[in-house]
Amino acid sequence: MRMILNPACFIFFLAYISGCKDIPPIALRTDKVEGSKYSSQGRPILDVTLSSEEDLVKIYKEEKGSNIYIFCPLQTSDFSIENISAGEDQLYGYNHGPDSSVRLNNRYINKFTLRFIDKDFNWLDINKIQELIKNRKCIDCKLVIAFFLFKKNFLSNTFCIPVDSITKYINH
Repeated sequence: MRMILNPACFIFFLAYISGCKDIPPIALRTDKVEGSKYSSQGRPILDVTLSSEEDLVKIYKEEKGSNIYIFCPLQTSDFSIENISAGEDQLYGYNHGPDSSVRLNNRYINKFTLRFIDKDFNWLDINKIQELIKNRKCIDCKLVIAFFLFKKNFLSNTFCIPVDSITKYINH
C-alpha cells in the first residue's frame, strides 16, 4: 500500500516541531526575596516573587512547554543551552504551580522557589554559597521555558536577584 502525504499536514507538522512561532522577549523584575518555610539548617531555600507584563503561565500553556524554571549560574554569566543543561554551581528554581500567575496593577506576579545546587543537583552548603556570592551585588538569572522534541528552549531577558537580599537571609 502506498501512502500519500498531505502537504498541508506536513507543513503544519514541521511548523509545530520547529517552533517557528517566536515568543517575544519577557522582561522580569525581582519584587521580593525571602527565606522559604521549607529551608532546613545549612540548606537555604529562597522564595522569590517576580513580576512581568506577560503572563508566564499562559505563555507556557499556549506554547506547550514541558517545564518552566529559573536558572542562575554562579560561576559564569553563560546562559547558553549547553551551560543550562550541564551548569556547574547554580541558583535554580521552579514555579509554585501551573496556575500561579496573579494579575496585580497591570503586572503578572509569579512565585518561584529557588535553591543553591551543584551540577548533580546536590545542595550547596552555606560556606560554599557565601564564597560564590561574596563579591557580587547581583546574581543574574533567566527564566527558561523548556520544550519537548525539536522546539528550541525559550530564555527570558536577564533579571537580577540582589545578593544583599540573599545574604540577609542566609546569615540569620
